[in-house]
Amino acid sequence: PGLVLEGILLTMYDKRTSLSWQVEQEVSTHFAKQLFDTKIPRNVRLSEAPSFGKPIILYDICSKGAQSYIQCADEFDFKVQQNYKGNLHDRKHTPGPGHLNPDSQSPA
Repeated sequence: PGLVLEGILLTMYDKRTSLSWQVEQEVSTHFAKQLFDTKIPRNVRLSEAPSFGKPIILYDICSKGAQSYIQCADEFDFKVQQNYKGNLHDRKHTPGPGHLNPDSQSPA
């Protein structure tokens, strides 16, 4: 209850293959609004990172895979902010524990 799907991220995406294109079309048909524009490509550096016990951002931040995840994080953040602004007047927001009061910069 209360679980909301914020988005769908296509990973291991290879625009050269018809399979990736078909999967994208199928997901888009059913979940167009939830599908992120960012796609995470197949990338050697992404597959190497776990072997070294590191997330891709620490293993090779300049790799195409890392840059794609950063782009996705930005896209996700933008989407959440837009949804929050759009719903701001539709809900009563009660700050939770640890919420910062913007005026005092101390917990509310």
